[in-house]
Amino acid sequence: MATAKNRKKQKASVKVKDKKKHLILPFVMIAAGIMLLLSIYTESAGIVGEWLKNVFGGLFNGNAVYMAFILILSGVLQVIEKGGSYRSVFVLADFMVSGSILYGITNGIQRTFDAKETAVYFAGGVSGEAPGLINRMIYSASVKMLGTYGSLFLSAILLLI
Repeated sequence: MATAKNRKKQKASVKVKDKKKHLILPFVMIAAGIMLLLSIYTESAGIVGEWLKNVFGGLFNGNAVYMAFILILSGVLQVIEKGGSYRSVFVLADFMVSGSILYGITNGIQRTFDAKETAVYFAGGVSGEAPGLINRMIYSASVKMLGTYGSLFLSAILLLI
């Protein structure tokens, strides 16, 4: 009889840990989004904020601000849904792809992507002179597969979903 009570206590403690486990990643996402916004708009985010600004700038450049809001939104969705759905991950990917395509079309990014130049693309994104590595990769791949108008159509469809 005593072993049955111990098993029930162990199962109850595991359930409590599982309920709290889904809250870790969303709060990290929200904190990273807020830190990224602070680092982009102010100089008060410190070393971690400067690192986030350089990484997201190098990867996304102009879309880094949107990525901060998307990180916050995805974290909030994870908290609301209690980690049971992947909707926030799809929202993050959706906005990343459609934002990269729209950024490429509106800023006239070169349509080719040279893998040997990845460091140049990243450095250009950090300095703000180029679209960033991921923006360029997504845009060039979509334009090669679908053309400019097809990429624009894909971006509009992704935003409507």
